[in-house]
Amino acid sequence: MSMRTVIGLGLAISLSLGAYGQSTVSIPAAADTTLFQDTAGELGNGVGAHFFAGDTVRGLGARRGLIRFDIASAVPSGATITQAVLRLNCSRNNSTVDVVTLHRVLSSWGEGISDAGTPGGAGAPAEIGDATWLHRSYPTVLWGTIGGDFDPAVSASASLADGLAAVGPVVWASTPTSVANVQSWLDSPALNFGWLLLGSNISGATAHRFDTRENPTPTVRPALTITYTLPAPGACCRGSTCAVVLAGACTGPGTRFVGDGIACDAPAIFTDPCCKADHDQDGMVALADVFTFLNAWFASSTLTDIDSSGNVELADIFTFLNAWFAGC
Repeated sequence: MSMRTVIGLGLAISLSLGAYGQSTVSIPAAADTTLFQDTAGELGNGVGAHFFAGDTVRGLGARRGLIRFDIASAVPSGATITQAVLRLNCSRNNSTVDVVTLHRVLSSWGEGISDAGTPGGAGAPAEIGDATWLHRSYPTVLWGTIGGDFDPAVSASASLADGLAAVGPVVWASTPTSVANVQSWLDSPALNFGWLLLGSNISGATAHRFDTRENPTPTVRPALTITYTLPAPGACCRGSTCAVVLAGACTGPGTRFVGDGIACDAPAIFTDPCCKADHDQDGMVALADVFTFLNAWFASSTLTDIDSSGNVELADIFTFLNAWFAGC
């Protein structure tokens, strides 16, 4: 790599940190509901103002909360998640110290139009599409495991005090596991099924009531605060055409991402970022590029599809050599 390239990459990194550094966004819940322990699987609360985690004081069984956030609509593709903090409002609580843990849900689930009202802890007759103790989507789609399909590993936890002392905001601080969950949901939105809230159920009187996205008071609705970093876009070569995009968007036959923060018209870095003949990307057209190209071509590397035909073929060699003899 030439000194010019090293200097250019250093400049790109500094520009990236300045313009495309850390950002924070707070997003509302996309869905939330309660799984009410019920052998018939006929209780739900799809649009209720509250959802629950823990055991009820009246012996009605366990309650497990479900919550999901649409990460991909709020955080740019290609971002790296560094923190994920969940904030809920506890509006009613039993008189037992408890820990409520978050667990990654492994299957999709739904919300019907059931509404258990207030206080809501007994649930309401399940409606079509509701998640229940037995169903991911009432009345036809079942959980693989009764009570919900979720990873037993704890993503994050929050401690709740006795009774009224626990009423108010509750925070699940960021952990490496919760960050990994959110990152995976950003990278693979189709696998974003959210978290399950699990109370310890240690005494039969540990139910906690949290406010949902449907709560009439906006300030008590769930929020997930995400901190992320975003790389600077850079030159993406498609054949001899250059466009400035994020690395994740520089895909397809014949494409090559030159580097974060490198512009298409950056003569201080490369004479031409998309020079077909500079195959080893060292900023110079030299004999080494011929050997590098041919080695990659014989290995069927898509980077040698420099005529952007969608195939690695003999024509690419002639296109490369013509560019090499022309100096770019």
